[in-house]
Amino acid sequence: MRNIVNRGLNSDEVAEPNLLAILATIAAYEEGHGWLKALKQQLNENFAYVSHFIQENIPEIRVISGDATYLMWINVQKVANNSAELVEFLRKETGLIVSAGSVYRGNGQDFIRINLACPLAMVKDGINRLAEGIRKYSK
Repeated sequence: MRNIVNRGLNSDEVAEPNLLAILATIAAYEEGHGWLKALKQQLNENFAYVSHFIQENIPEIRVISGDATYLMWINVQKVANNSAELVEFLRKETGLIVSAGSVYRGNGQDFIRINLACPLAMVKDGINRLAEGIRKYSK
């Protein structure tokens, strides 16, 4: 077990941060509160926008609520039996790149995961692409 932990720490050089990493960490703790507040506000706005958009425009999929993340899980089982297949279709048809829940095993094939840590304009573009892709996939 010790060897596994040691390899994990040292393969990503987590145990030996460089000089800039130390300064960046100090700056984040001492001066990052405004940035963090703005980030949380943006994430809340993004989540609210997407949740409302899906409810109003893509009722066949369902948002799974969760806390403490910038990733939104969406249940797509009414649209697809295989989230990996749906994700590939979305990428090819609309250029939207989302994650298939199937890589997480269990009933992951019923879910996709969307990253909402970006400006609202990008979120709007992505959710419109998702709606377009779901419409095409459902035909």
